[in-house]
Amino acid sequence: MKFKAFLEGITKPLINIKQVQKDLEKYKFWIDTPVSTKDIIKMLTKVGTKHAKSSGLDFELNVKKTGDLTGQFVIGGMLDYDEYDSTLVIDFMYTDKEVYITNTLWKYIYTDFPGFIKHEVLHYQQIQKREEQGKETFRELGGGEIDTKSKKYIDGNLGHKDEIEAYAMNAADEIYAKFGDNSIKTIQKDLDKTVKVSDAMSDYYKQVRSKKPLWKKFINKVILYLKEK
Repeated sequence: MKFKAFLEGITKPLINIKQVQKDLEKYKFWIDTPVSTKDIIKMLTKVGTKHAKSSGLDFELNVKKTGDLTGQFVIGGMLDYDEYDSTLVIDFMYTDKEVYITNTLWKYIYTDFPGFIKHEVLHYQQIQKREEQGKETFRELGGGEIDTKSKKYIDGNLGHKDEIEAYAMNAADEIYAKFGDNSIKTIQKDLDKTVKVSDAMSDYYKQVRSKKPLWKKFINKVILYLKEK
């Protein structure tokens, strides 16, 4: 498959988050109504499969029922990479047979779910590009087995160039959705303000705030992605 050209310092994403969100718009009537988790699962599978397939990936929804998510649910993402058959995996964890979709839950579906898809597809692009060049592949860290606050996790995962880039891309999408063409000026004038409106930037900041060189790399990547908006 053909990959879009690398921009200066960043990988240009295959996924347009607005296209994913357009597919979610038809479910907006869920707001302020109870929705069965079966219907949520069907929606995640339909939208996820469409955009995974468009990027050359298989799709898998990993559904897990748990006892501590009453009234809500959790969505996550990962890339199951294989040289010949890679899969975009979305995790869906829930408790109830039916969930009342509040504005907060809808925002979570509308913003985070497309962000997870775009994030993992970008990792696929990164790996493919490096393999074409005969360079290193992404470091495996044993999934969630490593303490996310540990030095090993921060240096090996969040500090890896792939994650810096992917988190920065997600942050740029979220910041642009709020500030539009004033996004870069807002970052330069009031960084704390942008951290508050971007979950991706906030999550990254909480993990690496004590590592100023890493944080600086991240912000530079965010700005590069915003320049392409």
